[in-house]
Amino acid sequence: MTNDLNSIFSTIKNRRTIYPPAYSDKKLDKKDIEKILEAATWAPNHGSTEPWRFFIFQNASRQNLADFLGEEYKKQFRGDLYNDRKFTNASTWPLLAQAVIAVGMKRTLNSKIPKIEEERAVACAIQNMLLMSGELGIASYWSTGKVVYSEAMKSFLKLEDEDEVIGLLYFAYPKEKTLKKTRTPFTKYTQWYDEL
Repeated sequence: MTNDLNSIFSTIKNRRTIYPPAYSDKKLDKKDIEKILEAATWAPNHGSTEPWRFFIFQNASRQNLADFLGEEYKKQFRGDLYNDRKFTNASTWPLLAQAVIAVGMKRTLNSKIPKIEEERAVACAIQNMLLMSGELGIASYWSTGKVVYSEAMKSFLKLEDEDEVIGLLYFAYPKEKTLKKTRTPFTKYTQWYDEL
């Protein structure tokens, strides 16, 4: 392997979720977005089905997405379930990002590969996207939840019934440097069998 393992490990350790209120208004370079998308396509996928699909919202189209998310939130969360902060986040956060990428899973028809494996392949693609954005100094946030997983969201993206939405990814440059975090040592969650 010719890759610098310290650099790879540093990228993994330093990746952070950064929420849209901490984003700056500095424009993203299209070439950087393309690097993030290309990184996604190198994720492992059983049978090389390449089930990922990307829908990119920038500039004025972010308002369309924000309007949809806000309206759909109000439809799905009524009465005591409604939370004004969550509605505000849904309907404004796309405008704080410089790009929002909806990531879908396109089901391979007549395939022996289980659907869950294609969903997991797309999750791997998303991890590649988050790592690449971190390497480029771009902040990211992977949003999921009831609205994102809804049939309405699939319809909005013109996906088929058998397809799925895996998440919305928000990207922008951060306003300030991110803080380092810690993780529980892997030894706490690990059992060795026939340890060498």
